[in-house]
Amino acid sequence: MNTTDAMVAVVPTVAVICAAGSGSRTGSPLPKQYRELNGVPMLAHAIKALFNSACVQQVVVVLSPQDAWYDVLIAPLVGDAVQVLRVGGETRAQSVCNALDVLDEQYDEAWVMVHDAARPCITPALVEALHDAVLLHSAVGGVLAMPVVDTIKLSDDGVLAKKTLDRKKLWAAQTPQMFKLDVLYNALSDALVDEHVAEGITDEASVMEWAGVSPMLIEGHVSNLKVTFAHDFELAEFWLERASRPVQALA
Repeated sequence: MNTTDAMVAVVPTVAVICAAGSGSRTGSPLPKQYRELNGVPMLAHAIKALFNSACVQQVVVVLSPQDAWYDVLIAPLVGDAVQVLRVGGETRAQSVCNALDVLDEQYDEAWVMVHDAARPCITPALVEALHDAVLLHSAVGGVLAMPVVDTIKLSDDGVLAKKTLDRKKLWAAQTPQMFKLDVLYNALSDALVDEHVAEGITDEASVMEWAGVSPMLIEGHVSNLKVTFAHDFELAEFWLERASRPVQALA
């Protein structure tokens, strides 16, 4: 057993998939995490990749308490292999905090990887790269991200460009994002008390930055896109087909 394997055995890694959103920007009455990509619901692709990652010991899916689709569309594919928490809140940050509240009672110590269901093209290789990099460098946590290659304009009104930002310093964050479970939970709990601070929380890295922590940047991949608008579905299907990662029942 190598050093990394020994650390994994001592401190488990739990993958938390956020799937409590409505996906209204895609223009469909069905939440986007349940829309099909290559014949399979989007959420199932993300579950499969995390489940097949050697460094992940448990996969958890966070749902809205009113979710009516998981049991019909996803449960038959994954069986009891996934822990479901129906504790989704009004915002992504609240959903993650509610889930960590439950998991903090289950684990004395653990790493947690938070992933968006809207990123179905994540691969086990990327998950393991994140995990290994954080442990190898003894980092407080890390985030998959891509260096920005486009010229980025700042606009106050969405019409006129005010200035051009230095892209050499810019990275586009992806998920999963990995931190110690209790540390992330405490940071989120503190931040959500302040409404002004809460509004600025867009991912786990942002709340850790607010708490004074500098997460490690681990280069992701262009295929790990976030499906946000209707046209993103076609692109996601392309990457999934290219990866040749068909989804089958886990049981």
